[in-house]
Amino acid sequence: MHVTTDIGHFASYLDELGFLKDTRSIELSSYLPAERTFPRRDVVRDSGLSHDQIDYICSLKPRYHMRAIMGKFYQITFINSEADSKDIFISPDFKLIYDSKPQWLGHYINAIKALELQSCRRNYLRSRCCVPGGLLSYSHFVGRNLAPFIVFGSSINLPYVLPFARSWQQSLINTYNISTKIIHLDAADQIFPSMLLAGFEDSWLFEELMDWENLLLARGQLTNIKARLDSNRHLSKHGHYGSDSLYISRLRYEVLCSKLPRTLNWPEILSILSSLDFKVIFPEALSISSLIEKIYNSDLIICDSGSAFINYVLFASLSTKIIQLSPISSLQQGNSFNLLSPLQWYLPVANQIIFFPSCQKAEASDIDSFRWNEHCSYNARELSELVLLLRNIPQ
Repeated sequence: MHVTTDIGHFASYLDELGFLKDTRSIELSSYLPAERTFPRRDVVRDSGLSHDQIDYICSLKPRYHMRAIMGKFYQITFINSEADSKDIFISPDFKLIYDSKPQWLGHYINAIKALELQSCRRNYLRSRCCVPGGLLSYSHFVGRNLAPFIVFGSSINLPYVLPFARSWQQSLINTYNISTKIIHLDAADQIFPSMLLAGFEDSWLFEELMDWENLLLARGQLTNIKARLDSNRHLSKHGHYGSDSLYISRLRYEVLCSKLPRTLNWPEILSILSSLDFKVIFPEALSISSLIEKIYNSDLIICDSGSAFINYVLFASLSTKIIQLSPISSLQQGNSFNLLSPLQWYLPVANQIIFFPSCQKAEASDIDSFRWNEHCSYNARELSELVLLLRNIPQ
């Protein structure tokens, strides 16, 4: 069993097996933001990132074409939790996996090999579908699965297959392409409690872009999306919401899920931000349209560490100032994957964001650990001073 990160290689292999039917490539320039939001080194140097992180984020350059292939293939979906899953695309002979991020495959390889040995693949195949993947994580869905809906949308005129029926997925897709038809897998595809297996023929598989490329494509649609939402509300020039300062909080989610808060001293942070006239929003409790309205019209955003940040990356205006609460150990010098790779998520807003570090931790952090998810406390007084500075209010 081999792995390729190149959909062209995967297509060539399907062609050798006699399972490739068609290929397509779409130029991406017209879908990217009109005003390129790539990081400017002279701006990003004051963001709070380390020199290595600045070098990394300033080195990223987008591809200008996105490819799709039509043929016969399988999709394996592993269900890790209610909010986490992994999609894997594999050739009909189970010899070649296509995955743009193979570093996450290790945990699943033995289960895939067991499927091959047990020969429990389905005899029937779905025909004439679009298969974009459909992750259960909101941030990962945005980072890996949105591009086909934006770039190809309804132009292929075939239904898109998602593993799960989640209302937030449908709402998000409708935000970017309201005419796309969605169908879902069913109970017959669940071969184990935590695994789905679906076969496709004469169906389209899409090139997986990097997360930051998906986010750039999504932001490229923001102006039109906002105009459409305003039009649907029939807002007059006096009907728009005023500009607010927002605190995007994970607290509601953490309490409901009995999780330790990422911001350990949240009562102190909430108190100081309340005194500075911040409004608190919990993104999981709002509709997509409400999120767009509130975040787009905000003048200043502060966000807890964690996946809530994806909302301002998608929906903040170019004039919005952003403070991202960040574990101090995630802002260090180094070239490890766990220090650099998470930075790609912030690329679309790199010129308007400040990474505010947590209080210094006494214990040393493992250099190879994922540091962005650490539970930390933040200096409320220093955060208040930064807010006042960004508002240009004398202290």
